[in-house]
Amino acid sequence: MATPPLPTPGRSTPTPTPLPTPTPLPTPTPPPTPTTLPTPTPPPTPTPLPTPTTPRAARRTVLTPSPWRTPPSPSAPRSWRPFWGKPMARANPVA
Repeated sequence: MATPPLPTPGRSTPTPTPLPTPTPLPTPTPPPTPTTLPTPTPPPTPTPLPTPTTPRAARRTVLTPSPWRTPPSPSAPRSWRPFWGKPMARANPVA
């Protein structure tokens, strides 16, 4: 490593020129804040329908027996069957 030469007594050393100060960088502008969307208003709650104060009398339906499900009377002909059409075939006619 070479040592710098010592200044001679009769010669003045030149003063080093100061380094130029760096120009400051411009500060970046902050990004614009996003505009907040307006909060949606909740739908209005439906008003409950007023309940009638006087209860209605329940209708009484007279249940008449169905003519299709009535058992045959003793005076019914022997051709009466609960199922119209052919009688059901057996699953295993051999047995």
